[in-house]
Amino acid sequence: MRALLFLLLIIALFLLVRFVINRVDQFRREAEWEEAARERAEKEAKIKAQQPEPMIHCELCNLHLPEKEGLCVTDNAGEKHCFCSKEHLEQFIEEKTKN
Repeated sequence: MRALLFLLLIIALFLLVRFVINRVDQFRREAEWEEAARERAEKEAKIKAQQPEPMIHCELCNLHLPEKEGLCVTDNAGEKHCFCSKEHLEQFIEEKTKN
């Protein structure tokens, strides 16, 4: 009877150690995966930062500036007109309405 209890204790300890080792291995793999994902995101952000921004030029003063900083409108004919400031946009509209 003692031998059977001892055998069950050994089996239970073996299963417990195996479970702990598997959990530690799972946590290690998850940490590696998260680190790889973080490195990929940093690399993609670095590549994106290195790519040039689209540029536009003001219709009135011909100043070149990044597209996100300019004001662009599309007229009735479907033509895109971009400006460096609100004042130049308003001036362009005034000139168009005079003609």
